[in-house]
Amino acid sequence: MKPGQTAQILIALQNDDPAEETEYSLNVTDLISPSGSNIPASAVHINPSQKTIAPDGSVDVQIKINIPADTSPGIYTGPLELIGLDYPGAVLVVLVTT
Repeated sequence: MKPGQTAQILIALQNDDPAEETEYSLNVTDLISPSGSNIPASAVHINPSQKTIAPDGSVDVQIKINIPADTSPGIYTGPLELIGLDYPGAVLVVLVTT
């Protein structure tokens, strides 16, 4: 991605419980490069960031990362924390080029 562009990621979350609904929430922190530059968490938009999933149901979640125009080239990473489902979190990785 280049500064000023928007990265998009689509993930699916599944509730494997056949009897009970489950509420989840997704949180993200700043994305940091090895040089210490960052893409602020406020540039990351998760939709829906929380929702109740029906038994044996699933939900598609869209993650958009708006790369600020003044972002330096590099690899930016940050944790994607998932609360409420039996999944580990994930790491968001964005490669910013010139």
